[in-house]
Amino acid sequence: DATSDNATAATPAAALTVEATTPTVETWPVEVQASGWLAPWAEAVIAAELGGERIVAVNVEVGDTVKAGDVLAELSRASVENRIAELEATLASARAALETATQDADRARQLSGGGSISQQEVASYLSAERQAQASVTVAEAQLATERLSLENTRIVAVSDGVVSEVSAALGQVVSQGQELFRLIRDSRIEWQ
Repeated sequence: DATSDNATAATPAAALTVEATTPTVETWPVEVQASGWLAPWAEAVIAAELGGERIVAVNVEVGDTVKAGDVLAELSRASVENRIAELEATLASARAALETATQDADRARQLSGGGSISQQEVASYLSAERQAQASVTVAEAQLATERLSLENTRIVAVSDGVVSEVSAALGQVVSQGQELFRLIRDSRIEWQ
């Protein structure tokens, strides 16, 4: 059967063969020497926005993982709450004065056309009303500022991350802008 031998000889041999295998995990005994240090990818400095208050709680330690908004420390609230109470009373007084000044100004407006009151008196009542309104505006602004200060008695994490440094100590009186914590943002560290 010479024709079948020629057909076998005419078929070229396979250039590539494939074999199925199961993958395995291995540790290669190769070491790469490198020098450098690890550093935070980005660091967040968290400082006190309110000064003159005492730290009453420190809720984290170095190495703790935190989420944005977590309370890291708390400052004393008593003096800020007292200032808020004073400003609420000042605002109530200013509103009462505005109410009286507005009533007087309204009467002056009604009487100004009939000649029973002088233009100078009308101007005086209108000026008193504007001053009373300004006093209310100032008292509202001062109260809003103190309410913001009350919120700032809670020192919070500005982003997710790992606490890398704590300089806040229980009982310490802080200065405005004083650094209290450092965070490694998003827990990302890079090799340099």
